Amino acid sequence: MLFICVIHILIRLFQYYRFANGKVHRAIRMLFNECFDGAWSTYREFPTEHVTHMFDRFRTRCSWDQANDEFIREGFENVLKRRFPDIMLDHKDESAKDARNDGHIIPENGYDFGVMCEYPPCFVHEDIWHELCMG
Repeated sequence: MLFICVIHILIRLFQYYRFANGKVHRAIRMLFNECFDGAWSTYREFPTEHVTHMFDRFRTRCSWDQANDEFIREGFENVLKRRFPDIMLDHKDESAKDARNDGHIIPENGYDFGVMCEYPPCFVHEDIWHELCMG
């Protein structure tokens, strides 16, 4: 099902744009999950062409005045940059929880990537997760 949203508001905060609508942030997070297909442990490793591909998909889900396209793109990238560490932390926590549930001893708020590499989180292919854990 196509998720449609209208983007009207961008706010300028600390010298960059971001969206003032939580639905837009959730749409970007969903796109990230759908498109995460590389062992990128930081946003800086994320290929520019991959961000462009994701933004093109974002255009199919949201609508805005094309005169604001440059600002929307900047806001889109800023959401990805700001959310990337949180998303990766969520992935690590999910993996650790699954490993604990399977009987492995992993300290709370700690990680054992040697064990966790066998427990990829949702939306991350096991080969990519293994590479991230061992990298």
